[in-house]
Amino acid sequence: MYSNVIDRANPQKLYHQLLEILRGLIEKGGWGVGTQMPTEEQLCSQYNVSKATVRLAIAELVSLGYLKKIQGKGTFVRRRKPENRITMLINLDESDIYHNSSYITRVIVNKTIQPSEEIGDHLNLAEEDHCFLLSRLTIVNGAPLFIQKLYVPFSLLPGLINSEEITDISQYEFLENKCSIKIQRVTEMADVTHISKEDAELLESPSNISVLRLRHICYAHGDAPISFSESFYKTDTSTRTLEFERLRM
Repeated sequence: MYSNVIDRANPQKLYHQLLEILRGLIEKGGWGVGTQMPTEEQLCSQYNVSKATVRLAIAELVSLGYLKKIQGKGTFVRRRKPENRITMLINLDESDIYHNSSYITRVIVNKTIQPSEEIGDHLNLAEEDHCFLLSRLTIVNGAPLFIQKLYVPFSLLPGLINSEEITDISQYEFLENKCSIKIQRVTEMADVTHISKEDAELLESPSNISVLRLRHICYAHGDAPISFSESFYKTDTSTRTLEFERLRM
């Protein structure tokens, strides 16, 4: 049943509840195509949630095609969810990176942490929950190319993770082969952002440089996320190509 009220007794994360409320308004015609969205402050006040919650919900609606951001103007309703989809297949294999002799991958962090509020929201974790953080630097031809940070709920880990076992495998191999979780769905979000001073040093870049950030949320079944990752690419040395293929049913 559709609701337009945040229910704090509901175990579902606040950002996901807000996402469903806003999506419902769009699909039911409450906000027509081209309508400018309320500001972050207005949404925070109306639904009594934090800016982080609002940003997560808006980012997901942008990635789903409901909204579009226009720099300097705001966020607008782009289109309603199409009734007929073309199901596409994308290869999740990253062997060209992790099994190429010109690439070197170095583990930077391999430990259990108390996640930030944003990471916890992405993984649908409670405040007291912990997660596993795997941070790696990939180097090609002697130069740093990108940093990847993978977060996995601690409850999904098979036990202690040896750094030597996870140096040269992709995040998808880690989830399926090490954690025995079959990935059913992946959401990708791309933007340009600044990075921390420590990450800039690892990439051998100025601390104020902008980088390409790719964020992925992996799901096993339903809406329960099993991992969240952020990859930061140097824009002066990286290009990204995606190839899609119609899924053969």
